[in-house]
Amino acid sequence: MNCFKNAHIVAGFLTLALFIAWIPAAGWAQESDAVEAPEDVVDPAKVVQVELVANTTAVEAGRPLKLGVRFKIAPEWHIYWSNPGETGLDTKVELVEFTNGKATEVLYPTPIKFISPGPLLSYGYSDETMLVIPVTPELSDPAAKEVTFKVKARWLMCKDRCIPGKKELTLTLPVGTAKPVNEALFDRFARLSPEAGAAPGTEVVAKREGKELTVELTVRPADDAAVVAADGKGMTPAFFFPQKIKGLEWQNPVLPEPDAKVATASGEVVAYTKPFVIKVKGSLSGEAAEVVSVGGVLVLQQWTKADGVKPARAWNVLVKP
Repeated sequence: MNCFKNAHIVAGFLTLALFIAWIPAAGWAQESDAVEAPEDVVDPAKVVQVELVANTTAVEAGRPLKLGVRFKIAPEWHIYWSNPGETGLDTKVELVEFTNGKATEVLYPTPIKFISPGPLLSYGYSDETMLVIPVTPELSDPAAKEVTFKVKARWLMCKDRCIPGKKELTLTLPVGTAKPVNEALFDRFARLSPEAGAAPGTEVVAKREGKELTVELTVRPADDAAVVAADGKGMTPAFFFPQKIKGLEWQNPVLPEPDAKVATASGEVVAYTKPFVIKVKGSLSGEAAEVVSVGGVLVLQQWTKADGVKPARAWNVLVKP
């Protein structure tokens, strides 16, 4: 799976499915309000399979570990990112009933784009993804022989219809000498996740005027290089996925027309060889009045004369208005 590759969903949504897809992202208390699909239509358990895994065989006090909530998604179906976009419901995982340590925020891999009937632009995952929860155990009870982790997961799976899903996952690990496990799995999704720090040759500015917020990302391709602007096999166009913020409604990011074509093994590809700006606007409500920073994920794929098309990369972006 190429986590950066665009996917397009061409089948029309049923009216009921569209209603479900527009349910706003909410807490666990609202899950029971979702409409279940008839069992004779599709088996949700066969559409999305979810499991809880760890990157260690045991728990040691003070030694960080990672939990992974792994989603295996049936062909042609997808689930959503933390910001679902114009339609859908955010995928949410929450570590509960864990008091022997500290857990940081959930780490989401870089999403891909989906075009739903409308057309509506949404962000999410197909095939397989894994949300990671970093944990640092403290083990306040020196006599503890094991530690149990319990995670709640909620998602919305969509194809030509949408079905809500939820599951409680439990993983028990012994207390003792920890050894690495599932290394290939965690390494793979680490590579598919945004990098820390600023993308080379970029500048990010956020401006707020009353209830309107604008984020502008200026990208300056290096000499003898270009940034890919085309969809296609092995190609990932430049894009910015804005993070979800309560009370902030984002519009779709706007990119300029490409200024050049470059030669690749797959033929000519449109690209940016000159500096360009990705712009995204948002409208604030009273709930977002105290927003101090905004962020998202910037995805760029570079082409150079020497190396051709390089693998796409993604960076976490954070800026203060």
